Amino acid sequence: MASRIIMRIDLSSDAKRKFENTPDVLGMTQLAVTSKLVEWFLDQNEELQASILRLYPAGAAPDITTMLLKRFVSDVKRPIHPRS
Repeated sequence: MASRIIMRIDLSSDAKRKFENTPDVLGMTQLAVTSKLVEWFLDQNEELQASILRLYPAGAAPDITTMLLKRFVSDVKRPIHPRS
């Protein structure tokens, strides 16, 4: 089994209150939900990560959104297993 590392997270009071109900609705522990979210985030490309973290200036949002959507569409159009 792969080794696991436990990390702490810092949440605002409002986020903590909302998060406390989420695992019950999903039937998962808070740790499992947090792990899945972090793993999903790390699997995303750098542009999407930066967008999620709101690292781009607010004025650039429409351009960034358009760029990301175009990239997603081109990724979807590519076959998963290219035929030889």
